[in-house]
Amino acid sequence: MTKQQRAETARNNGAKSRGPTTPEGKTRSSKNSVKHGLTACSGLLLPGEDPAALQALLDAYNHRFQPADGVERHLVEQMVTANWRLNRLTSYESALMETQMEAQRPMLEKRHSAIDMRARAARAFKALADVSNSLNLIIRYQAQARRAYDRALKNLRELQADRRSPETAQKQELRNEPSQPSTHAPSMTSDQTQDAMQPCPHTRRQVPRHDPGDRIPAPQPR
Repeated sequence: MTKQQRAETARNNGAKSRGPTTPEGKTRSSKNSVKHGLTACSGLLLPGEDPAALQALLDAYNHRFQPADGVERHLVEQMVTANWRLNRLTSYESALMETQMEAQRPMLEKRHSAIDMRARAARAFKALADVSNSLNLIIRYQAQARRAYDRALKNLRELQADRRSPETAQKQELRNEPSQPSTHAPSMTSDQTQDAMQPCPHTRRQVPRHDPGDRIPAPQPR
C-alpha cells in the first residue's frame, strides 16, 4: 500500500466516526485532550511533574497543527511526548551537574583559594564523563527523542499535505491512467486533401512537356 493509499484509508476510517450521542459520552469526549495528553504514553508524567504544564504544551501543539482526525492527533501526541522527554532529560543533565559540583565543592575549596563557576562545572562534567555513564545515557536518550519528534513531524506534514490538496492527488491518478486511442481520423483541409490525391513524385512517370507550336521530329527508320 502506497503512502497516498494509507492516508486515504486513515481519512475514510476517521470519517466513519459520528462521535458520542449521549450526554455522558459527550462529557467524556470533552475530556479527551486531557486524557490523551496525560496518559497517551504510559508513565509519561513522573512524580513532581506538572500535569497543567503538559496540558498547556499539548494545547499549544493542537493549536499550531490543527489535527483533523485521530491519526493526526496521535502524531501530535508523539511530538508532545518527545518534547516533554527532551525537557526532562535537560533538567536531569542540569541536576546531575549541580549535584556533582556540590559534591566536589569541599575538596576544591581546600585545594584552591578561589575558583570560578565555569571551572567547577568543567570539573564536574569531567568527573561524570569519566566515572559515571549518566551523561552518555542522557545524550543517547536525547537523540532518540529528537528522532521520534522529527519522524512524527514528517509524517504529520505528509498527511496534512495530502489532505489539503485532494485535487493534486486526483490529477496524479488521471495522469497515471493509460490514454485511450482516438477513434476519429484527423480532419483535413481542402488543400491538404488535394495534395494527398496527387501521385507521389518519386513514382510518377516523367513525361517531357512540349509547346504546341514545336514540331515533333519523325521517328527515324531502323
